[in-house]
Amino acid sequence: MVGRVGVAQVRIVMEKGVTLRHMMTHTSGIANHYNLGAYKPGLTNDDVLQILLKQEELDFQPGEKYSYSNGAYVLLAMIIENSVKCSDIVAVGRKVGKK
Repeated sequence: MVGRVGVAQVRIVMEKGVTLRHMMTHTSGIANHYNLGAYKPGLTNDDVLQILLKQEELDFQPGEKYSYSNGAYVLLAMIIENSVKCSDIVAVGRKVGKK
C-alpha cells in the first residue's frame, strides 16, 4: 500500500517551481530514482519519496529540458492516489474492463 503524500512534501516540490505538467512531461528536473541507486526489489513508493526529499537540488530547472524520471511518476502516482476516492478508481476500472 502506498503511503500518504503530505501537503509538506508536495509543497517542497512546488516551491522549486515544479508543476504537475512538468512531472507528466518529464521536464520537472526531479531525479530518476534509479540514478540515485534506488532500484532494489521491494522498493516502495514511500521509499522513493524519502530518497527524493533528501535531494537538495533538482537535476535542472523545471521546463528547461527533457529527462525521463521515474521519480516524478512515483510522486504523481502518490498525489493521484491521495486525491481520488477509492470508489472513483473502481468505477474507472470497471469502464476500462468493459472495452
